[in-house]
Amino acid sequence: MRTLLVLMGILLLASSAFAQTMAINYVITGKNKCGGVSPAIKLTNVPPGTDRIRVEMKDLDVPSFNHWNNTFKYEGDLPEGKGVNYYGPCPPSGKHTYRVTASALDATGKVLASASKETEEGR
Repeated sequence: MRTLLVLMGILLLASSAFAQTMAINYVITGKNKCGGVSPAIKLTNVPPGTDRIRVEMKDLDVPSFNHWNNTFKYEGDLPEGKGVNYYGPCPPSGKHTYRVTASALDATGKVLASASKETEEGR
């Protein structure tokens, strides 16, 4: 019995080590900058039980400026232009680093998983 419990524990640890992590992908194009329309967001390995997706875009060079903060009903990937209250990358000069974070939320608002991606953008 003890051996069986130890083997079950090892299998549980091994299976969780290979669990897929949620990931985000997007591309900022000219029409996504300086106001513009929100980019398409592709999400992979979204956990079961996800009801909503919260998306945030931060300028890491000017953290006080909020470029995007929206919560969507989860229906798969977010198409381009779906974002409300979106203001695309538009640094006054040079390039800034932007981080887009997507958080999977259950029906109660609990965060199930998050994924982030950073890009460097100019005008």
